[in-house]
Amino acid sequence: MTKRARKKKKRPAKPSRAIGRPIITVDTPLTDRQQRFVAEFLIDLNATQAIMRALPGSRASSATSRGSQLLALPNVALAIAAGKNAQLAKCDLSATRILEEARRIALHDPRTFYDQHGNLKPVHLLSEESAAALASMEIIKKNVTSGDGFVDTIHKVKTWPKVDALKLLFEHLGLLEQRIKVVGDIEYRWRTE
Repeated sequence: MTKRARKKKKRPAKPSRAIGRPIITVDTPLTDRQQRFVAEFLIDLNATQAIMRALPGSRASSATSRGSQLLALPNVALAIAAGKNAQLAKCDLSATRILEEARRIALHDPRTFYDQHGNLKPVHLLSEESAAALASMEIIKKNVTSGDGFVDTIHKVKTWPKVDALKLLFEHLGLLEQRIKVVGDIEYRWRTE
């Protein structure tokens, strides 16, 4: 047989590794191991640690690859997404709620902490807007002027950083663009042989 004849001869195709394995879709129910993995993964979103907790005795080297294999399965990915959505719903977290909190901090008016006489309002009388902007409140009772025998009450009110909240809102709304200015010389050289 000539070389050309050998080249034209086709070898039989190797059997696929997937033959005999069930096809996993979104509708495929989770196995017990997959359910344990999903539950553990939702704790810290670390696939390696989830494998090690769900399957005691697993080695870290094999847990990393096994975790990524499980994350690639459509039914496991769907279960994780459903679990994350349940966590967010339970915590009352949504994009709208987070934007509202950022808005409250960014646009808060500090005058709302005081009544019409300039006295600090009690915490239970603060509006939702003011309470959201309040980071901490400290009450100190001490004698400010020594020798007068009078105990003064000092109220310290601290709000969340307004500039940080504004920056987050600017970025979200696309109002803030970062520009990089590059200054310098470029030198071109041609090689001649």
